[in-house]
Amino acid sequence: MPKKILVIQTAFLGDAVLSFPFIQILKQKTGAQIDVVTIPVNVEIFASCPAVSVIHIFR
Repeated sequence: MPKKILVIQTAFLGDAVLSFPFIQILKQKTGAQIDVVTIPVNVEIFASCPAVSVIHIFR
């Protein structure tokens, strides 16, 4: 199993919201550390997800 997974979600707010369940299931199935690359407007969405370890801001 992977130890770290990077999810790149640089699309719009609605797409970020739709990726939230995917990230939660990914964490449950793999137990890996999940990091996310996203645009500044989506940071709050991913900050509220307990499955996300680190948020990298793409500018």
